[in-house]
Amino acid sequence: MLNNMKAYLKNWWGDNHLLLLTAVAVLALFVRFYNFENRITFGPEQAISLITSGDMIQNDISLLGQENVQRVTSHGHIIFSGVLFSYTLIPLQILFSYNPISITGYFALLNILTGILIYFLGKQLVSKRIALIASILFLFNFWMIYHSMFIWILNYLPLIGLVTIYLLKQKLSIKNIFYISVLSGLAVSLEYLYIVFSLLTLTYLLAKSKSKIKVFIAFILGNLIGLLPTVLFDLKHDFYHLRTLTQYALDVFHSTSNSKIDYYHFLPLFPLVFLVIAFLLSKYIKNIFVLSLIVFSYIFINLSSPLVSFKHPIGMPEDLTWKQINTFSGAIVENNPQNYNVATLIDFDSRGHVLRYPLTFIFNQSILGPEDYPVADQLFVIADPNYKFHESQNWEVNSLSPFKVDKIDQTAGGHALFKLTRL
Repeated sequence: MLNNMKAYLKNWWGDNHLLLLTAVAVLALFVRFYNFENRITFGPEQAISLITSGDMIQNDISLLGQENVQRVTSHGHIIFSGVLFSYTLIPLQILFSYNPISITGYFALLNILTGILIYFLGKQLVSKRIALIASILFLFNFWMIYHSMFIWILNYLPLIGLVTIYLLKQKLSIKNIFYISVLSGLAVSLEYLYIVFSLLTLTYLLAKSKSKIKVFIAFILGNLIGLLPTVLFDLKHDFYHLRTLTQYALDVFHSTSNSKIDYYHFLPLFPLVFLVIAFLLSKYIKNIFVLSLIVFSYIFINLSSPLVSFKHPIGMPEDLTWKQINTFSGAIVENNPQNYNVATLIDFDSRGHVLRYPLTFIFNQSILGPEDYPVADQLFVIADPNYKFHESQNWEVNSLSPFKVDKIDQTAGGHALFKLTRL
């Protein structure tokens, strides 16, 4: 029986790659989309991303991307991302009527597509078996499943990294080098630290090429095209991005910034890492039964990770799903508020962007801006049900003082929506 099982597994790993890849892709779809609307993470970063692109739909297209509310220089200047990510959200918001669930689903599908492409591009770089193993490792990695549950600017980086690696292994013609450099510019627009990988790529290209001047020119031109909106903005605004990022780099160097290197800074390398791991597994584990056992154990361990839940969102209170936030927003509208603002006292973003987005773009409400709390007559706040507003140290709350407090709604999990009315 054991021999029959080994023969069956060997047949699958050896001759049925496409069928197995299809089965893997279906399982990856199930892992990501089961109970999807209750699992997606919709926090301040997602709301700010959608507000930034939504404003471009309703007003004017901008060359400035979204602000990073957690990244400010020692001189008080805000770091803004490149605007290309915001541009990619615009058609999604129009197509899906601003619904974050559907927009998040796009990024889940993007992640699965990247995993499938690891197989089709990887088999040309190594072998079908290695590419298939790498695809499985990628699709069931707990970080990749976690990233599929929210809208994030860095979600494009694994795909960019994969295509870059593929092109680097092809003939290094000027055309391919130009494509690589455009991808580099796009990646820097998404994550400024990618410039480290960009410089390493340039070093590799120069080392491999005889016509170094042509390569250097093609690389610079391609990067400028990938970064074109950011370059145009800097030319019009006294090199704001360049000056701000230079100062922020100095802050990090002098330890006056709280930035640190984390796993997500290496997302472009994830496909390569999984290809290398798959190569090592295929080379040193010849027993097909043992290899299969390792792969199945890997899937089980990753699905058991704290970053994977089939019941609730990760990285935010379990009861504050998008559905509940939307319900709170509807309750605010039912109160027929006038001259009002919103706030949240549950995370680092007290300006209430998770409420601003649905109220503005789904319920078509007119809300006071993030700096207009002192002129508001009403303030709607998500907070702990026992929060002592009259003892609050929060600026948004105190800007309304003196006020009275009314509880509007409450979740079963312990968060409530309050209305503060200026007296």
